[in-house]
Amino acid sequence: MVVKISRALLGQERTISLGYEIQFQFKGFTFADYKEAEAWAHRSARDGLTKEQTAALAGAELEELGDEFKDRLAGLAQEMLLDRLVSQFCTGWVGIEVYEGDDPEKSKPLPFNIENWTMVKAAMPMLLDRLFVQLQSPMAMVTLEGNGSAPSPNL
Repeated sequence: MVVKISRALLGQERTISLGYEIQFQFKGFTFADYKEAEAWAHRSARDGLTKEQTAALAGAELEELGDEFKDRLAGLAQEMLLDRLVSQFCTGWVGIEVYEGDDPEKSKPLPFNIENWTMVKAAMPMLLDRLFVQLQSPMAMVTLEGNGSAPSPNL
């Protein structure tokens, strides 16, 4: 018997609702795509360290550097992973609007692009944490299942 727990890994498009009538649309991506982006984010986070931090990391194990250093590195990698997934796989959003002045009644939809993504990240950090969890959850389910390298269902 074969049990499939995550249909999101079959390359299907996803709409992720974050509440407040905000939704993000993503084209399908595989477990391998996710793991490649995750590895890139971890490498890039390490590459972004200062010279002193790089020297400290080169001479010690990550656990020896303390919780603050590990947390900073993990947070940077998570932010880079979210940016990569959004820039590579997001096709749009709904419910994000912008208005000028003091009149929210004159709001208009904010189009999805990378510049606007940067602005939205700064304005909605808690919702973006929810977006990251929603993007990560099917991948975590595959990892928990222990079947990340199962034969492709498309063969």
